[in-house]
Amino acid sequence: MCCVLAVLLPCRLIIATGETEALRDVGALVMQTVQTRELGQLQDAEALYRAVLALVPEHEKAYEGLVDIAGLRPLSPDSNSLRTTRALLPRRFRKHETKHYVILSDAGRRRARERGELLERTYEQFRRYAGRLDLRPLPLRNKLVCVLFRKRSDFAAFAREHDGVAATWCLGYYSPRHDRTVYFDVESERGADEFAEARAIAATVHEAIHHLHFHTGVQSSAVQYPMWFGEGIATAFETKAPGTPFGPEYDFAPRRERFGALLAAGRLLPLRAFVQLDRMPDERRQTIHTVYNQSYALASWLVRERPGEFRAYLFSMLNEPPGRPAPQRHLELFELAFGDVDAVEKAWMRQETALEDVP
Repeated sequence: MCCVLAVLLPCRLIIATGETEALRDVGALVMQTVQTRELGQLQDAEALYRAVLALVPEHEKAYEGLVDIAGLRPLSPDSNSLRTTRALLPRRFRKHETKHYVILSDAGRRRARERGELLERTYEQFRRYAGRLDLRPLPLRNKLVCVLFRKRSDFAAFAREHDGVAATWCLGYYSPRHDRTVYFDVESERGADEFAEARAIAATVHEAIHHLHFHTGVQSSAVQYPMWFGEGIATAFETKAPGTPFGPEYDFAPRRERFGALLAAGRLLPLRAFVQLDRMPDERRQTIHTVYNQSYALASWLVRERPGEFRAYLFSMLNEPPGRPAPQRHLELFELAFGDVDAVEKAWMRQETALEDVP
């Protein structure tokens, strides 16, 4: 999220204050970008392309130009996120690089390599999903930063002190402020089994998907998204078999089974209220269980059954003013993209019920 903010805030500030008349006109900004590129100032041209896209996310020529320029430069491991994160870690942490990631770890080379392979696989599946829906993710600015702790206690202490995360129960998290994901090596704990390994894989993918959505600008860093999308799309990528395709088009059996149980028990939240949630209504375990698994099912269904409308929804969110939309606004945005929420609920429940009835 930090990387996206670096583009959004200066551009919005220029437009709001009127410091440069030409920059109010997107056409003039595009012309400036072309001229800068012709002069061979590729770094400046890339920044200008990103500025255009911050103002008009669907600007086709700016997107094509940005992708073209980004393809001419190697992906640098250096970033503010890396420098900030390394300064917080003990010297025993070693750097391991993959094509798109820098992993800082004290869990040993093999564990770092395995985590890197899983992150690269997640990146591939994210790109496949984004390409199928034509979401136009921005090229990475730099290699993404991941921290892998050997001990749970060290992980929890780092999370609490540096990211304000109470990590006593989670296996990993994404820090939007510092543009990094942080995990601990669950499999190295005493008593770890195949179930622990499966949970570690799912958690790694889940947090990496948050990271990719924000860093590439598919999800805006300036707007608070509803729970159904934010957690729904991340849970929809969870897997325990990363060697096979995964993402919203493929069911993840544990989530699917939990959702089926909620559906059978009549414990789902009404869709009209559900799409307005941008935080947990309360901290009860049952509420968290319901929100996450209902979000998984809704996001997966919309990607599969309403891909064009799903894309339209994401671009409408990119055009929202910075801040926290009111619950009613979340409902309005949902209905603008997908139609009447009650009709959507009926269609969704009809299909989900039919699936549950299949022997």
